[in-house]
Parts: sequence; structure tokens; C-alpha cells
Amino acid sequence: MRDRRRYLVFNVLSEIAVDKYKLLNAIWESVYSLYGDVGTSEIKPWLIKYDKTGIGMVRCTHRKVDEL
Repeated sequence: MRDRRRYLVFNVLSEIAVDKYKLLNAIWESVYSLYGDVGTSEIKPWLIKYDKTGIGMVRCTHRKVDEL
């Protein structure tokens, strides 16, 4: 059965431009350092959208929204 998903919209507040791939790496590293292999695989974080204005969207499983 497929996992239900939740989407979180965020805004990066920074004076310098933040690269999409560096942001994705930072999200993965943060989740991994907090929850380890098992937690990261349960949360399934993924960067869906991110634009030059700093607005982005992250997807995760519906049961792990609070952890993300």
C-alpha cells in the first residue's frame, strides 16, 4: 500500500542565495542526525519545489509531519 503524503511549505530567510541542492542536503543531514537510518526512512523527506525567492515545499509521510 502506498504511503499518504503531506506537504510543508517553507520560506528561507537569508541574505545570500541558497542553492537547491545544498538545501536538500541540509534537510537530509538534519533528519538523519536527529532520527538515524530508520527514522529517515520512515519520514521519507523530499524537496519538491524550491525557487529563487526562497519559497519551497517538502514532502513527507503523513504520520511523520511533526518530526520533520
